[in-house]
Amino acid sequence: MKTRCALLGLALAGCVPFDEARGPSPANAILTLRRTYERTAGTTLSESCTVNGNDMFGPFGKFSPSESAKPALVDTLWIRAAPSRIVIQAGFGHDEEQTRSAIGTNGSLHTWTQEVSVDDEGCWTRIWLSPRAGHRYFVDFTYRGNNACSATCVEPVGVDGGTISRPCPQPTSEEEDHLEVQKEGSGPRWGPAQSRDAPGR
Repeated sequence: MKTRCALLGLALAGCVPFDEARGPSPANAILTLRRTYERTAGTTLSESCTVNGNDMFGPFGKFSPSESAKPALVDTLWIRAAPSRIVIQAGFGHDEEQTRSAIGTNGSLHTWTQEVSVDDEGCWTRIWLSPRAGHRYFVDFTYRGNNACSATCVEPVGVDGGTISRPCPQPTSEEEDHLEVQKEGSGPRWGPAQSRDAPGR
């Protein structure tokens, strides 16, 4: 696993882990993932993004202070030009000390304190995408608070000397069914979003 920065002329491109198969290549597509948080909680923000079960932020995701969620966070990812199920997850939490106790083998009571991570709130949602090699796509993930979030995907297209945004190309129903039965590792940490698919589906 290597870490490189893909500048690509974007004002807010992030530095993300990737393997060579998902690296810069004319055979791959470019995905810009923007996360906006209308509300934060706790002291720590954890984020993850999987594409067909592959962790785009590394095996442990991203961790940062909650206050870093404003302004929006942006990363640029290289993904395979193949039908994709993209799952985005965000959660807030904090650490606290809890008192534990146990009876020893000699019958005495042992008490100690332990720092544990506590989940406050979070959400996950998914989008479908059938990317084409060399094309660029923009995904906007919005966390609204109270365990609610949503995501949209658009592709900029040049028209008559200008640029318009159109909904991202979608896999066929058969391709979606195939991707649905593939394992997502241990599964999303939080419950599903109120709207699990991007608008327009």
